Amino acid sequence: MLAVVVVLALWLLSRTDQRLFQLGLTAAVVWGTAWVAAGRLTGDLRSEVVGIAAALTAVAVAFLGLRAAAQHMPDGAR
Repeated sequence: MLAVVVVLALWLLSRTDQRLFQLGLTAAVVWGTAWVAAGRLTGDLRSEVVGIAAALTAVAVAFLGLRAAAQHMPDGAR
């Protein structure tokens, strides 16, 4: 399921050149997967494998989102 989240986020990020949307989508996905990671690493439904995978997903989506937003910055802003 986490792989689907990454693929969907990557697809949505590639479909728009609006930085605000890209950063908002990135923040939402990172927030959600970070909560999954925290819950799986510390909660009642403890699963270290899922927790670590969710944390890695959050990092991957953060990287993809920031990279997509940076590619659409005006030349003078870089």
